[in-house]
Amino acid sequence: MEHCAPWEDQQHPQYWEKATDDIFYRREVYKRLLQRVLHIYNQSETVGKAAEILTQEWEKEGYAQHLKSFLERYCVNSLHSQLYYGKEFLLRTDIPKLHVTHKVRADGNVTLRCWALEFYHTEITLTWQRDGNNQTLDMEVIETRPAGDGTFQKWAAVVVLPGEEQRYTCHVNHEGLPEPLTLRWGKGWKRAQSLSQ
Repeated sequence: MEHCAPWEDQQHPQYWEKATDDIFYRREVYKRLLQRVLHIYNQSETVGKAAEILTQEWEKEGYAQHLKSFLERYCVNSLHSQLYYGKEFLLRTDIPKLHVTHKVRADGNVTLRCWALEFYHTEITLTWQRDGNNQTLDMEVIETRPAGDGTFQKWAAVVVLPGEEQRYTCHVNHEGLPEPLTLRWGKGWKRAQSLSQ
């Protein structure tokens, strides 16, 4: 088994051997369990009866208690371990890389797209303004999504009339930024005076 969290390199090699063995063991347990469930459902006329049979078997064999113990102990301890080893990584703040793209549409209008890339923590706000007025109803926004490298990305777009691009500004707020930023097509970005002004 290979990990996908950067802080997992701090774990002892024996940890990974045991984790791999546990996964293979659980795979076999769940495979047998699934086979049993399918068998019971094929033999039973109602779903309720099958559930009743499974519940009785699990309680008789102690499986329900074993599963409860696994969830309450092993899973909770694993989560605490992940948080302990990953604390520094998880609490970091990567500043977003920002830019605005410009694309002429088939109808002659222009799509301005404000991009925020390679940032960490997921909380970020992208809004478009026209002459200082919010355009939230006219924006297309994607949800923040993983970039695949431990960072995130997001964009917000607005469709504008050709020649009016300079009337639009993208406002970005993220905890990694010392203050909110304002971007404009072709002008790069500039620091926002203040969102309250």
